[in-house]
Amino acid sequence: MAPWAVAVAALVAANPPLDEARGLVKALRYEQALEPLRRATQVPTSTVAERRESFDLLVRTLAALGRLDEAEAAYEALLAADPAAPGPVGAPPRITAAFDRAKQKVYPGDWVRLAALAAAPGELRLAVRDPWGKVVRVVLSEEGREDLPLALSDGEARAQLSSPDARWSARAEDADGRALAQLAPGPERLLPPS
Repeated sequence: MAPWAVAVAALVAANPPLDEARGLVKALRYEQALEPLRRATQVPTSTVAERRESFDLLVRTLAALGRLDEAEAAYEALLAADPAAPGPVGAPPRITAAFDRAKQKVYPGDWVRLAALAAAPGELRLAVRDPWGKVVRVVLSEEGREDLPLALSDGEARAQLSSPDARWSARAEDADGRALAQLAPGPERLLPPS
């Protein structure tokens, strides 16, 4: 292959170690696949799907080698960075159990967080981190205004404030209207589960 073609191929592939590891896993060369898989989980240009696939292949490879403690630790690393990562599809029970144990370690119980995101003046953007899928609505409370339920989409809630310097707070609620987390301007504040 011409040098320019290699350079173009490297630019097109967002995660070259993942491409390498796929071939090794397919050939059942698990021990050789570990290093490329570990590198693949760290590639900053990876898409969310590639990052999740990298971790999934790493876990399945570790499990095939009988290294279940390491597999669980890999799931912990994935979940710490990606609370919305789905469980393994079509995996044997021991891999599913490793995912469940890792998720419980990283996010016990009804763990939920709200975090303010960068937004234009007068706009409110909140990240809703909800690994257990408990949040059904986010409610905005603003001085002089009735509480406003916010649209929740892809882990984010948005609203227009009455003014750029309006005092506000927001809370995430479950299906029963129970507050799971709240946020006021400044540090996150959690409500204990009732």
